[in-house]
Amino acid sequence: MNDKAQQEANNQPVNTCVIGLGHWGPNLVRSIESHPRAKVVCAAEKSPERRKLVAERIPGLAIEESFNDCLEKYSFDAVVIAVPTEFHFQVGMRALEAGKHVLMEKPLALNSQEAIELCDEAERRKKLLMTGHVFLYNEGVTACKEIVDRGDLGNLFYMHSIRTNLGPLRSDVNALWDLASHDISIFNYIFGALPMQVTCTGYHLLGRTVEDIAQGTLMYPNNRVAAFFVSWLDPQKKREITIVGDRKMLTFDDMQPDRPLKVYDKGVTISKPAEYADTFNSFRMSIREGDVIQPEVTTGAPLRNECNHFIDCIINNAKPKTDGYNGLDVVRVLEALSRSALEGGRPVSLWQSEGRGQHSKPQNHEIIQPRTA
Repeated sequence: MNDKAQQEANNQPVNTCVIGLGHWGPNLVRSIESHPRAKVVCAAEKSPERRKLVAERIPGLAIEESFNDCLEKYSFDAVVIAVPTEFHFQVGMRALEAGKHVLMEKPLALNSQEAIELCDEAERRKKLLMTGHVFLYNEGVTACKEIVDRGDLGNLFYMHSIRTNLGPLRSDVNALWDLASHDISIFNYIFGALPMQVTCTGYHLLGRTVEDIAQGTLMYPNNRVAAFFVSWLDPQKKREITIVGDRKMLTFDDMQPDRPLKVYDKGVTISKPAEYADTFNSFRMSIREGDVIQPEVTTGAPLRNECNHFIDCIINNAKPKTDGYNGLDVVRVLEALSRSALEGGRPVSLWQSEGRGQHSKPQNHEIIQPRTA
């Protein structure tokens, strides 16, 4: 290939197919098309009503009834999958086997075994597999990570999150798998590790087979802890995270898009007196109250950032920030939390092979489905 032909090839758009045009699908179409080197050439949606509605909202988009129809009629490089979680493995494997790069909405799969198979197939086909943990592309969350990594907060003690709203009520997964997957991905990202042990409780307040609310605790290395509460049955929409260090504290409020972060110069100082002390009460404790600073950062456009990152990784043959193994990590934690909830909140340890790093593949790992009776 001569230089001119190579340049033309490099300038070709990344043709993309979007599978699933429910609530999130049209947003994915627009976000993919925001990239100057990307084009959505087709989409698939099973529901005739949704096909008609989206066709009116996005004129010119070719919409087929099935993914197979798209494969037969169009040529494309990548697939963005936004179908119910129970179909993630089936559609994702079909796309990878067809030689397409894949961006899968969270969670990556219903269980770790399916997630492992998707990761293995992507490696075998030498195709990119990315998980749509959209909050890791939120500029406010990225700023939280930068503040923590700079050491501004000192040594981290704990994080806690609240994620609530009145609906939408899903039936393919419970509130834990729908909502807490966001918080788990953020916890792992900020701490730079997987939890060692988790506990969880969930409740079927509406009498359905899926839990409507859930709360859990995750123990991380170095005596750090994270806790979450998620609910589909709350009068207020909340997306809040608090990070507490021994020097300062930080809050993130996604419902405040212009100034989502606050850094508190607050803390507890425990100092030992000069003479020998043999009880905890012999130590001196003091509360420090300082300034509150709101860094100049916005939440940005997380979905657009995520989709642009996906296209950039395809163009540059780069590893995504939230690759398949990142999605597998979150699924493993969700499985452990589900097991704990099934057993009345019993602590559950997460297996991890020695020396494999954060993205290790579980072996002999019991499969716990996200739905419980």
